[in-house]
Amino acid sequence: MDILSQQQRSRAKPEFQAIILSGLGTRLGPLIESHGDDPTPKALLPINNKPMVSYCLSWLEEADIREALIVCPPKHVSGLTDHIQATSPILNVEIHAYDSESEESTSTVAILKKISSRIQAGPIKLQFPVLKRL
Repeated sequence: MDILSQQQRSRAKPEFQAIILSGLGTRLGPLIESHGDDPTPKALLPINNKPMVSYCLSWLEEADIREALIVCPPKHVSGLTDHIQATSPILNVEIHAYDSESEESTSTVAILKKISSRIQAGPIKLQFPVLKRL
């Protein structure tokens, strides 16, 4: 049985890459209103005192999936970046801004086509809300 060193595993192409789609959350009303300069990202809304995106990231870690791509509105990138850097050191997470206001379609298929060059492995799509599983 050949056991790869940690360095070899980090260079190996991942088998799966999670694609996490997070929209504006416009139907969430006052929950996402701006508090200060930036709006509250839908992905960072707390559920049981834990940001919604943290549930997805925890599931990925438990499944030993180390690559994730989060697609969100441009104004949510800063907040998500700060949260992920502080809470998910194991995962390799890339955040990609998708400006739904300048795009013709915001359907899941349209977004996946737009980011297809960033998908490096078999994609696993995780989409909010995760409330159904909690």
